[in-house]
Amino acid sequence: MKFVDAHDHVVARVDVTGASEIEVMRGDLVALVHQASEGVEHVFGDAVRGLAQDDDGVTVAFENGPDRRFDLVVGADGLHSTVRRLAFGPEADFVQHGGHYFAFANADGTLGEDRWVTMLNRPGRMAGLYRSGNHAQAKAYFIFRSAPIAYDHRDVGAHKRLVRETFAHETGWRVPELLAAALDDPDFYFDALSQVRMDSWSAGRVILVGDAAWCASPPPGRAPNWRSSGHTGSPESWPPPAVTTGSPSRAFTTATAASSASGSRSART
Repeated sequence: MKFVDAHDHVVARVDVTGASEIEVMRGDLVALVHQASEGVEHVFGDAVRGLAQDDDGVTVAFENGPDRRFDLVVGADGLHSTVRRLAFGPEADFVQHGGHYFAFANADGTLGEDRWVTMLNRPGRMAGLYRSGNHAQAKAYFIFRSAPIAYDHRDVGAHKRLVRETFAHETGWRVPELLAAALDDPDFYFDALSQVRMDSWSAGRVILVGDAAWCASPPPGRAPNWRSSGHTGSPESWPPPAVTTGSPSRAFTTATAASSASGSRSART
């Protein structure tokens, strides 16, 4: 990781190549999981629009396909979870703003040093470039401090306009090139730095995991572990699996209580 000034002169460099963890790009991980889930039904191009629970299961209404019946519904649909909204209530009740917004986009790999993160840091905003050793492209990212902004999180045009207005007058380093490439990228991603806070991750036969339930976004530090497990601390500190019979809601309640207790112990240590 290195920090540069407006003239691309390195002002600080931190070598993290000796870290014991391995980072996998999100797209690569998704492809691996998809390949490993042979025999599992995948439905693309559709979304949940309604949930109706009873003692025996959940009827799920989809935007494009017919209603279907399931024993359990697991909401792993991110920070702006539709499942959370339908089963628990409005997003505003659970999502807390972290004071910043961020954007990611593809960038020219020749602009960055291989296997390094390069950043230009300004008061209230930062632009950066990350180049992985296994990809021809690099990733540009932009972060800026702001109070909550009213916008549609599905309106990519509005997202690009916010980033363009924030960084339009920054001419230092590689920012103009990175900004132009980002605004032209169809996979441009933008969101608020936020955290979901909930008293419970389950409601009857519906349960939330990952960003929809507990994770900050973008992930700080050990968030990949949080996404996969819902726990902090080392695996040795995690509680044993909760075992119940006959009631999914009782099982979810028991598991949530165990996870919360484990998280409290890890936070103290």
